[in-house]
Amino acid sequence: PDPLAALAAGGPYAGGNFSPEPGFTSRVPATFAWASDMPLAPGQVFEVAFWLPGQSPEEGRGWTGATTGTSVSIKVGEQPPGSYQWGVWLGGYVNGEYRRIRYLGGGNTLIVPGEPEPAAAPPRNDCPPEAPCKP
Repeated sequence: PDPLAALAAGGPYAGGNFSPEPGFTSRVPATFAWASDMPLAPGQVFEVAFWLPGQSPEEGRGWTGATTGTSVSIKVGEQPPGSYQWGVWLGGYVNGEYRRIRYLGGGNTLIVPGEPEPAAAPPRNDCPPEAPCKP
């Protein structure tokens, strides 16, 4: 028998209640959470994956390890600035190797902004007119 097929025989088929909401923008760690329609079967795990607009969830990459929980904290500021989609996969380990089983849903947008621009130095009023001040 195929061990992946046996692993895929039970467990969740859909996810919902995804958080954060679509359009979430952050550079600081954020908690990504979801609910599934059924509990995990033995040997199954969840994977949060991120992909670029125009790509499919199959092209998504995990930014953290898999989990048996329904939330993960992710340091989004460690990723390049841009717009991403994210969703949740059901996965498991076959012969010690992680394998995706099925996509549970999501597709919410996450925006990672660029580094903030440094504030300009305020103008100085203590400079004599004959010797301009340097910032």
